[in-house]
Amino acid sequence: MRRVMKSEEIFRRVREVVARELGIETRDIAWESRLVTDLGAEKTDLLDLVFRLQREFKMDTIPAGHLFPKLTHEMTDAEGALTGKGVGLLLVGAKEASLAHLDLEPGKRLEDLQTVGMLCRYVRDRFTDLDTAFAVGNLDLGGEG
Repeated sequence: MRRVMKSEEIFRRVREVVARELGIETRDIAWESRLVTDLGAEKTDLLDLVFRLQREFKMDTIPAGHLFPKLTHEMTDAEGALTGKGVGLLLVGAKEASLAHLDLEPGKRLEDLQTVGMLCRYVRDRFTDLDTAFAVGNLDLGGEG
C-alpha cells in the first residue's frame, strides 16, 4: 500500500527544494514567501526551481511558462501591475495550462503572486488525476499548508 502525501508533505518538500536552490534556511521560508521579493530568487533561479521540482516530484516536463509566465509591456501598467488585458493574454497564452495557482487579477504584480504556496498548489494540482497520484505515492489533494 502506498503512503498518502498530505499537503504538509508537499509544502515541506517544496520548501526544501527552494532552500537548496536559493541557498537559504528552510526556517526562513513560509507558505506566503514571495520567491523574488522575499527570498531573492533571480530569473535563472526560477528556471532551476522548475527542473528541481520536476525531479523532486517525478513529474513530466513542466513548461516554465506554467509557473513563471513571461510578461510583455502591454500586459502591465507603468508600476508593473497586471492590466485586465495582461490577465487575458496570460490566460489565452496558457492554452492547456491552468494558471489557477497564480490567482491572476488586474492590479496585482506577477512577482508578488509567485510564492512558495503557489509552487505547492501547482504540485498538488498536477496530481488531480488519480492514476498519476497512485504512480507517485497516492497524493492527498486536501487543502493548503
